[in-house]
Amino acid sequence: MNRNVPGVPSILFLCMTALFSVSCTLFVDVSEEFGDALTAYTRFIRWGEFDRAGFFADESVADEFRARLRDAHGVKIVELRVVDTDYDEERGEATVSIEMDYYLPSSMQVRTLTDVQQWVYREGRGGKRWRLVSLPPVFR
Repeated sequence: MNRNVPGVPSILFLCMTALFSVSCTLFVDVSEEFGDALTAYTRFIRWGEFDRAGFFADESVADEFRARLRDAHGVKIVELRVVDTDYDEERGEATVSIEMDYYLPSSMQVRTLTDVQQWVYREGRGGKRWRLVSLPPVFR
């Protein structure tokens, strides 16, 4: 028997190792994509870049989402904190609670609200990515 030729167990082990590596990479990519999407969205909201934040709206809520962001024009976010994240990789969903301290230039009174965001990982225009299916908060 030639010891330089891998046997069936060796080939099977290599195939299983490769498959496991690929599946781990896919998991990391989806969770990393979620982290990147959440970071970008909260950064856009924090700095009042509402037009750019609208990119994350799912097609099912896009018009109303962008209308709410237009209504928020002029709102100044003082602080933004991620309070809780419930991430479900199998279902491709996440719920994120964010507290925002903000003020309207007309009142200069700092207020706090909690924004509960519903995220889904789904196909749409532009490919498969994380999208918000909940609407942005109403700033009053």
